[in-house]
Amino acid sequence: MDFIKKKILVVVKTYPNPSKQNQETVCVAGVLLENPHSWIRIYPVPFRDLPYEQQFKKYQIIEAEIKKNRGDFRPESYKVNVDSIKILEDVGRERNWERRKQYILPLVDSSMCKIQREREDTQKSLGIFKPARVEDFIFKSGEKEWSDADRNLLSQLKLFGNDKNILEKIPYKFKIKYKCLDLNCKGHFQGIIDWETAQLYRNLKKKDRGSTIIEKIKSKYLDDVCKKDKDFYFIVGNTLKGPKSFSIVGIFFPPKDDQLPLFDLES
Repeated sequence: MDFIKKKILVVVKTYPNPSKQNQETVCVAGVLLENPHSWIRIYPVPFRDLPYEQQFKKYQIIEAEIKKNRGDFRPESYKVNVDSIKILEDVGRERNWERRKQYILPLVDSSMCKIQREREDTQKSLGIFKPARVEDFIFKSGEKEWSDADRNLLSQLKLFGNDKNILEKIPYKFKIKYKCLDLNCKGHFQGIIDWETAQLYRNLKKKDRGSTIIEKIKSKYLDDVCKKDKDFYFIVGNTLKGPKSFSIVGIFFPPKDDQLPLFDLES
């Protein structure tokens, strides 16, 4: 199958991970701008190795050549010709939330439980929904340094003259406990793997230490983003190796009235 040129509204970028094939990769999810709109995942994307003019941000519309990833059974998964990536328009810089809602809200599912049922029926692997209530934000200490194997992969970039900084290890795992709107929901407990949360940690680390950082991240979610009076939606996705488990890969939170966006954390 040949590559086909398509337009995509970028909605999600996960934090980079070490990769044996690409040293470092990012998973990108967005809205395929066709009629009707649909979710699309492009992976792998060696994002930090892209030329500056191709390093797209969240809520930018890009044009790229894509083709179905035959090694990935998930219907939303595509490969991308990274050399073809072209940024067309910045929908985020304009703070044009109404336009973003026109693209994203038609894709909203009724609940996380429904997304899980659809995964069993259709292999659905990306979705968005509005939680009923968020019960807690939980963190767990992880490895502070990369494993020897991952460090060797990341260090190889320097050998080939790549001058970008070695990818920083985030030494925590973040999770959210919540109930969705399904009447029979028994609750969900999912990890958060979006780039914005990792970047929030990195920004706070420049000013704070230890538990103070974690408490501020927790407050950002529970007291700002996920308050009952806010309009917010969880964007979830699974992995090829773990299709039954979904993680929160992004949060869509259009402000109400004159509220300003809560994150501005692109790295």
